[in-house]
Amino acid sequence: MHIVRSILIILAFLFSSQTSYAQSTVDPGDIDVYASYPGGKNSMNLFIEQNIIYPEIALINKQYGSVYIDAKIDTLGNIIDVNIKQGVSKELDIEALRVLKVMPKWNSARSKDKAITVPVLIVINFPKNKEAFNSKEIKRKRKELKK
Repeated sequence: MHIVRSILIILAFLFSSQTSYAQSTVDPGDIDVYASYPGGKNSMNLFIEQNIIYPEIALINKQYGSVYIDAKIDTLGNIIDVNIKQGVSKELDIEALRVLKVMPKWNSARSKDKAITVPVLIVINFPKNKEAFNSKEIKRKRKELKK
């Protein structure tokens, strides 16, 4: 188990995420300040790296890719109306959603000095990691599952 934990820590540093703004009922020209993660993109990436846990079954099955999540940032900075737009696998999708649930409040978008709710697209990447996929412990567990 110690090896898997070490691998998971290493994997955490390889994660990155992206945020873009989906179409809104608010005219983009009326948005003065877009919703943002506190501290910006680098802080969000660090939060994800420190909180995401690559599911062991995903390592065993060599699952990787990007989970695209549609959500909204409300006037209080809460992440609401969360939906998987494009997933990778049940395990990775669930982990991406779990991390969003523990994420701190965002800075809300503003229009004419008033907080507004805006849609966002958040992408959480689970990179291909041959070292983790081919660790002795993961290979052993993969072999046990095939029995």
